[in-house]
Amino acid sequence: MENCSATGWGFSPDEDKFVMHGLDQFDDHWCTLVNLNPDDGREGEWGAVYPVVTPSFRSSVSIRFSPHGKYLLYAAITGGTGDLFLNVFDTKNGTLVYNGSTSTLIGSPSGKSVAGWGFSSDNKDATFVHSYLTDVDRYTIAVKNLKTPPGDYILFSTDTQGEAHWFLQQVRGLFCLAL
Repeated sequence: MENCSATGWGFSPDEDKFVMHGLDQFDDHWCTLVNLNPDDGREGEWGAVYPVVTPSFRSSVSIRFSPHGKYLLYAAITGGTGDLFLNVFDTKNGTLVYNGSTSTLIGSPSGKSVAGWGFSSDNKDATFVHSYLTDVDRYTIAVKNLKTPPGDYILFSTDTQGEAHWFLQQVRGLFCLAL
């Protein structure tokens, strides 16, 4: 597994996946996903192991499973520049399904204030919403079906200005936030 200390770990809601993360000897952050019940023949002593983030300097790390454990979100601030590093991985095979990393983020991307994200709560966990400020009164919002190819969005709006009021709406059988 890892040759350094894990500072955090946890099981997915479906209890079939396990994630651990920590700092290496250079204080660089790493994160590894383990599928404890793989169906791709990669089962080893620990199951199928996927290093989703290689060691690098990051702070304010947020790691979360989707409601049913089908996806893993890894978000952090990159070292020195303060950019947002945000990726979503398929927990079945460790494949990157969404890259929401950006350098146009204004404020602190804590996931609680000026940058926010979340998964739908349907059985497929398929819809992911990501929004962040790009200026004092401008924001970008992306609503993505994680099963579609990169670049295909349910909604992608950049440099939107003004006050936003969000509500839940069903689009193509999926629930997502709408303006």
